[in-house]
Amino acid sequence: LCIITKNFDVIKFVISDYNWLDKDLSKAWFSELTSNFIIYDKFHRFEESNKVIKQKNVGQNVYDMFDFIINNYENLPEKTFFCRSCITFPKGRPRPKSNGNCSLEQIKRLINKDGLVEINDYALLEEHKMLSKKLKYIKEKDDFIVNPNYKLNFYDQILLNLNRLPKTFRVKRLPCSFCTIEDGYLEINSNWYFRHHKAKFFNSYDKFMSTFFRNYVPKKYLRFSPGCNYIVPSENILRYRKDLYIKLRSLVDYAPVIGEAHMIERALYSIFAGELEAIY
Repeated sequence: LCIITKNFDVIKFVISDYNWLDKDLSKAWFSELTSNFIIYDKFHRFEESNKVIKQKNVGQNVYDMFDFIINNYENLPEKTFFCRSCITFPKGRPRPKSNGNCSLEQIKRLINKDGLVEINDYALLEEHKMLSKKLKYIKEKDDFIVNPNYKLNFYDQILLNLNRLPKTFRVKRLPCSFCTIEDGYLEINSNWYFRHHKAKFFNSYDKFMSTFFRNYVPKKYLRFSPGCNYIVPSENILRYRKDLYIKLRSLVDYAPVIGEAHMIERALYSIFAGELEAIY
């Protein structure tokens, strides 16, 4: 059964690489899908060409996404597939090995979808399948309810009740992350990454969003595609002025792994989905 059905020449693959790809690019996972790609080489292993740009190693792949948009704003491809080259790596690998976000088989399925596409396979993981049997996300309330046909065990009942307490007294929010095909990948808005990665300009997701977008309303849960892997139509990008992308790129151009890159990773779905009104 052939899953690949569409002409992918209209999709530009923008791939951030840090010593993950084989030197022989014909062995790369994307070679069977397209010849329309550009690699941002942050490890400087490849010769520069019309397929390879030697990129400075800052801001993870968030910097590369904005860099591509800024440099091609007046001539964007119909669709752009932003991803890390390690996207197909196995999950749960010990540090310092990088983890992937989506199997090649699922990429082949998702790439056929129209509109803004989140490229990950977290909804297929057993832990999220089990959680989705227990809980249902209510977008209008930005919160969870127990599925009517599921009976929580005693431990989960305690956690759920604690979650209803004022924030100061909560032991643990339930759940910390959640994923279904319908809801996308959701993560609690806790700024946890700032405890692990240095930051220069912001240390709060809500503060950042309120600074850049006039209609932002603070959320309990943030929807995003882990690893910043998206297929984005040009019209979604062009909803905002180039100035916004220039300012966003400037937040992540000072070091390789930083808190602001993780912060913006969690904002990209809302930005590309056109939910926000930019101040800049």
